[in-house]
Amino acid sequence: MNNISIADILELPVQERIRPVELICDSVAAVPEAVEVSPALKTELEVRLEEFEKNPEAGYFWNEGKLEITDNLRPKYKRSDFGEVVPDKYASHIKDETNVVLLEPDVAQAFPNDEAVNKTLRYLMEVAETSTRLTKHQSL
Repeated sequence: MNNISIADILELPVQERIRPVELICDSVAAVPEAVEVSPALKTELEVRLEEFEKNPEAGYFWNEGKLEITDNLRPKYKRSDFGEVVPDKYASHIKDETNVVLLEPDVAQAFPNDEAVNKTLRYLMEVAETSTRLTKHQSL
């Protein structure tokens, strides 16, 4: 198991940062029931789906909408409007506050979620502590 912080991930080249994101997305998609959706959002999604089913031709694909938004905004802004770009500006804060552990695929397959990993590791810590205490007690 590799232990890597968010700050370490942010220091990787972009192509290498994509893999942890894919793994995280896949792990979330594997347990969709764990993602809580508020009643208000459920209602909004149902309304939108109903509207789409009534008139599928009225909508448009995301890439079309994104192009329209981008094209409308692009002429209004210049790079000089935004100040200096600072790479990994928040990396040091994240490093102090966050810890990400990447599991090898065979290990990750054994655990359905982070709760299962933490529960197992806590149990192993207890066993190790008890074993250490017993060993010390027997050697006296």
